[in-house]
Amino acid sequence: MNIAMSINRLKDGDNNAFMEVYDYYYGELNNFIRRYVHSEQVSEDLTQDVFVKLWEKRSYLSEVTNFNSYIYRMAKNHTLDYLKKVARLDIMPHHLISEFQFSSNEVELFVREQEYFDFLNNYMKTLPEKSQKIFSLCREQEKSYEEVAAELNISKSTVKHHMVATMRKISREIICRFQIDRFNLIFFFLLFKVL
Repeated sequence: MNIAMSINRLKDGDNNAFMEVYDYYYGELNNFIRRYVHSEQVSEDLTQDVFVKLWEKRSYLSEVTNFNSYIYRMAKNHTLDYLKKVARLDIMPHHLISEFQFSSNEVELFVREQEYFDFLNNYMKTLPEKSQKIFSLCREQEKSYEEVAAELNISKSTVKHHMVATMRKISREIICRFQIDRFNLIFFFLLFKVL
């Protein structure tokens, strides 16, 4: 399923596209909300509310440049509104509200990490097929250069050459795309097991 196409169709009021977006995001949003309300039933209700709001505001989606960020922010705001409401009724411990407010920047961090994942996955598809294969064997399957060379029937130096070239390309693209410094570039590589 191409979620980007589903989102574009949702903007036009496509019911099937809405269900595709619902199926794609429901589990993640429900888990995200449940971390703060500590109730499966409440998190399910709030998640359903988020999708109702999404459908009601679908005409505004043409103005949204980052849907992933948009829907998580919507979930965060709706959950915070709920926590504030129940706090006024004295049925929710106040520390849960402060915990949620303190952790609200986790949404931005999570969204940023998702952007990194999407970028890396998409960028890898633009590399030559052999480079993709070598990178996958070395980093995703954690094989040594010797093992990869033996599997692909090439020299160890060829494997190293492809990996060095790929890392340089990724580094340039990340710095350009995300405007990050070299310190955060290392963090990116560690986070996504690229190093």
